Amino acid sequence: MTPGSKTATPGPLFLFFFHLAVLFIGFSILAIVFDFPVVLRESSQYRLTLYSANQSLIQPALWLLAVAGLTQIALSVILYRYLRNHRKILQKIAVPFGVLAGLLQAISFFVWAAPPPWLGVSSANICLGLWTILTGASMFGQHLFDRKIGAFGVAAGCVVVFVTLELFGVAPALFEVIVNYGFPAWAVWLVVVAVSLLKTDPATGEGPLYGWRSFSWSACLYLLLILPKLLG
Repeated sequence: MTPGSKTATPGPLFLFFFHLAVLFIGFSILAIVFDFPVVLRESSQYRLTLYSANQSLIQPALWLLAVAGLTQIALSVILYRYLRNHRKILQKIAVPFGVLAGLLQAISFFVWAAPPPWLGVSSANICLGLWTILTGASMFGQHLFDRKIGAFGVAAGCVVVFVTLELFGVAPALFEVIVNYGFPAWAVWLVVVAVSLLKTDPATGEGPLYGWRSFSWSACLYLLLILPKLLG
C-alpha cells in the first residue's frame, strides 16, 4: 500500500450516500412547499407566513438539512483522513472549511425563522465551495484518485462559490439555474469520490481510473438528478 494511504471500508463511506440522500429529500421538500431557493430573497414576514402554512412539511425538511450539516462535518474529517498524507497543506486548509460549512448549515436550518437565513446559507455555501476546491486540488499528484476527479471537484467547487455571488447582485438571473443544475454536479462528484474510494486497491492504495465507463454512469446519475427540472 502507498505510504500514508488508508484502505477504504464500506462503513464510513456509506455516510457519503446517506448525506446526499438527506440533502436530496430535504431540498426537494423545500422546493415544493417552500419555494426554495427563491424564498431566501423574500422578507421575513413572507417566509414566516409560508412557513406557518406548510409547517408540518417544512419543519422536518429543515431538520433533515440541519442533520446534513453534521454529516458534512463527518465527511470532511473522513476525506481528510484519506488525503492527509497527500498535499498536506491543502488538506489542513480544506478541512476547517468543510467543518465550518457543516456547522453553518446546521445552525442556519435549525434557526431558519431568524433573519436573515440567506446570510447563513451563503456563508455555508462559500465554505462548502472552498472545501470542494481545495479537496479537489489535493487529489492531484497522488494515486488515490484519478486527477480528473480532482479537476471535477475544483470545477464543482467553483460553481458552488459562484452561487453566493447572487447575494451581491452578481448574475441574479443565473441564480436558480446554477442552483438547479450546478449543485447536482457537486452531488455527482461526491458519489464519484465515494465509489473511487470503495474501488481502491487495498494492496497498492491506488484508486481506479475515471474513464469512459465511470463518466457514463456519473453522467446518467446527473441526468437523473436534474430530470425533475427538465420535465418542469
